[in-house]
This record gives sequence, C-alpha cells and structure tokens, in this order.
Amino acid sequence: MKRKMKPVTALIVTLILTFLLPLTVIAEEANLEPHLHKIILSNSAEGVSPNLANLKQGDTVVWYNQDKEPVVISFIQKLGIVCSPIINFYADLSGSYKTEALPLGGTASLCFIKQGEYDYEVKRILNPDKKTPEEQIVKGKIVVK
Repeated sequence: MKRKMKPVTALIVTLILTFLLPLTVIAEEANLEPHLHKIILSNSAEGVSPNLANLKQGDTVVWYNQDKEPVVISFIQKLGIVCSPIINFYADLSGSYKTEALPLGGTASLCFIKQGEYDYEVKRILNPDKKTPEEQIVKGKIVVK
C-alpha cells in the first residue's frame, strides 16, 4: 500500500526543493564563506589599522579599541541593511550607523551585505578630564565587493 503525503507536507517539500536547495548549491559553488576582519583603533600616527578593509558580501568587521581614551565610530555614508548580529552600533531611521563611546578594550562589529564603499570616522577625545578636551578624528574605509 502506497502512502500519500499530506498536502501541507508536500508543499513544504516543494518549497525546500524549489528555493532553499538551489541557494545552498549556489553558495557552495561561489565559496561564499563569510570572513572576520579585525580593525585596531589606537592613539598612533595611523589611528586605524588597517584604514582600508576589502570585504566580500557577508563579511564581518570587528573594531577593537586599544587606546586608553574612548572612541566613537561613525559611518559617513548610509549603510542601509546589515547582517545580524550588530554589536555596539546603532542606526538612525536613515540607515546611518554609529557607536557610543567605546572604552579601552571595547569592541563593535558590523556584518556587511550591500556592495559599495563606506567611509567612517573614529573620534577620540583626548584629555577628557580637562576643561576643554581635544578631539582627534581619523578616517577609515570599508569596500564591499
């Protein structure tokens, strides 16, 4: 006696075979394994190392503050939608991303899915205890291909 699939089960199997299986094969063929990129923030001549990061879609960047002074990272261009999880960044309604002040040892990360070039600034407050603290700004760039 042959057993028939229930209509809902048949629909699920059809959807998996039609949509998910081809996407898996395409991803494997294109070798789309995401990578992790580390950017060090320090109070040095460069300030951001490396200051240019070349990524593939789906790659994640982690910024690490090695300086004793807090830093704030702000993207100049709008990023739009990014992958999850987003760590220590927040976005406004227009898609601009920024961090709160990251202390020594603090990290922030974003996963990029949209191709493009994205400039960002790292603002460091020098001598925060003084009456008129100084602000140092260094720039970096993310290129997603």
